[in-house]
Amino acid sequence: MTIPDNICFIDIETLPEGATVGMDATRAPGWEPPSVEGFVAEPERKTCPAHFRKPDAIERWEANESGRYSAAVRDAWLAAHEAMKAEKVKARKEWASGSLDGMRGRIACVSIAFGEGEIDVIECAEDEAGGLADLDAVMRRRKPRAIVAHYGIGFDFPFIQLRAVKHDLLGLARRFHQDKPWDGLLVDTKALWPMVRGSKGANLANVCAFLGIDHDVDNPITGADVLDAYIAGRWGDVVAHAAADVRDLRGVYRVLAQVRGL
Repeated sequence: MTIPDNICFIDIETLPEGATVGMDATRAPGWEPPSVEGFVAEPERKTCPAHFRKPDAIERWEANESGRYSAAVRDAWLAAHEAMKAEKVKARKEWASGSLDGMRGRIACVSIAFGEGEIDVIECAEDEAGGLADLDAVMRRRKPRAIVAHYGIGFDFPFIQLRAVKHDLLGLARRFHQDKPWDGLLVDTKALWPMVRGSKGANLANVCAFLGIDHDVDNPITGADVLDAYIAGRWGDVVAHAAADVRDLRGVYRVLAQVRGL
């Protein structure tokens, strides 16, 4: 099957706002650890029981209590430091989740291809507005009949819409909206994939494995690695991953187009 040139394949990679190359990968931007005192639970202090009369008995009790209290203080400080570490991890996780939220993240790059043509990657990480303007220009020039993405309805299409609105590219935002799912303007291969209750799921890697498509060829990272690769300055890995996703998306579409009559 030869895919016509008016079918556009697209994949985006995203980052949370504030992500920069070389930043501390373990800490959310602007997050500072609170004072450890705020996490310390003051250990209970006990007084010697009134019925202890003999000096040696009192001395032994005080020695034991001093040891118990010192251990309690140590445990409280250890627990406080663990709580601080947990707060740091939680803050970083919450910040990183902005990669999945068009109102708290940004597009790093857009991988795009038309029909059987070459795959191009539009870089947006350092200039999202400029990158999306380039995407808008491509779409205006090529005028695709359909735009295809894997999990496009749940992620790529609305994310692009939101970021386009952010940068006042309203024509681009409109292109990634369809009034009715059956309009066929936006095609989500994940939604079209036949699913059986209890299956592993229809993410692109699983679908490729089922179809015998080697998803790892020229694909150095997974989507979950994009943020860390970007921070580490491994931009080439991000671009290669985005391009590989579009390549494999096209292979999945080729099958579905024949099964679904697209």
